Amino acid sequence: APGAGSSTVTFTVGGSTPLGTYPITVTGNGGGIQQNTTLTLTVTAAPNFTISASPASLSIQQGNQGTSSITTAISGGFNSAISLSATGLPSGTTVSFNPQTIPAPGAGSSTVTFTVGGSTPLGTYPITVTGNGGGIQQNTTLTLTVTAAPNFTISASPASLSIQQGNQGTSSITTVISGGFNSAISLSATGLPSGTTVSFNPQTIPAPGAGSSTVTFTVGGSTPLGTYPITLTGNGGGIQQNTTLTLTVTAAPPDFTLTLLPSSVTVQQGLAGNSTVTTTIQIGRAHV
Repeated sequence: APGAGSSTVTFTVGGSTPLGTYPITVTGNGGGIQQNTTLTLTVTAAPNFTISASPASLSIQQGNQGTSSITTAISGGFNSAISLSATGLPSGTTVSFNPQTIPAPGAGSSTVTFTVGGSTPLGTYPITVTGNGGGIQQNTTLTLTVTAAPNFTISASPASLSIQQGNQGTSSITTVISGGFNSAISLSATGLPSGTTVSFNPQTIPAPGAGSSTVTFTVGGSTPLGTYPITLTGNGGGIQQNTTLTLTVTAAPPDFTLTLLPSSVTVQQGLAGNSTVTTTIQIGRAHV
């Protein structure tokens, strides 16, 4: 009383209040009298931004890279820089953003690059890409699928051979491809003992690289007895794979020779003549 004065009215607009314009009636009651005035309240959007990825899914082979575009859109007068980060990466995989920070007012794009390691486990991973700016955090999900890199395996059957001196033996070399491998594979061998040679039929398995070849070992008569680990190598598509074949060189079968000294004899009728027969036995090429 007497009633003349002023008051501050405060409107607290909730975060979920619908956008729009509202006529607010302010009423004064006193002395049996009621008076009104109208105040127009306009609810506007709070400063904010959204973040998205395109494409939202990537399939990347082990040992390779892939990219996606991260886009931010602002609203409500948002005006801040937005820094970007990612979580949920599988082991052996790294991520980079170009740029790492989208400058104020915050609307823009950045290229995110995923570098998948050669040993990153195969599988599908939900990657959370986060934008932080102006006290606000927003996320989007990008699905990363790690697939097998092109590759092949090589094997020998049988994986061990026993060959006598002076003889031959064979094994079948088989290559199996995976991950979209599509190249010819050339074959070679190392670790051969002295006096032994090797040949492949065919020498090269044609693209896409799945097939077989017969490897033939020719063991010389003087090749030392023993067991030798032979490395069989396949090279193709920038990849090298090995398998080991065990070669055992055994003694050749026993043999002997005959010599006659003298090799010719002249004998008169009624008389006797002599010549000496000598035998030489060979066991494993060692004379006895």
